[in-house]
Amino acid sequence: MKKGLAERWKCEKQPGGPENFPYAVMSGDEVISWAKTREDAEFIARARDVVPRLVDEITLLMSGVDNIRNFVRNLDEDLHALEAEMKRRL
Repeated sequence: MKKGLAERWKCEKQPGGPENFPYAVMSGDEVISWAKTREDAEFIARARDVVPRLVDEITLLMSGVDNIRNFVRNLDEDLHALEAEMKRRL
């Protein structure tokens, strides 16, 4: 696997799993997880790709929120400093 690329998980029906869990989530030849339904197995396999992207998007949004918070805090401090300077000059 190339560095920076996530391994691809796939789902398929496999014999030898736990009772009532006929579907396996596979990484190559290795079973990562067993699932009762194909939909569950597909969800688990897709989550491998989707969750890291969601984390990246949330991190980006939170950094934006932090930037706004810092801007407002600096604006508030600057307004207090301006008010104090204006009072000092009167």
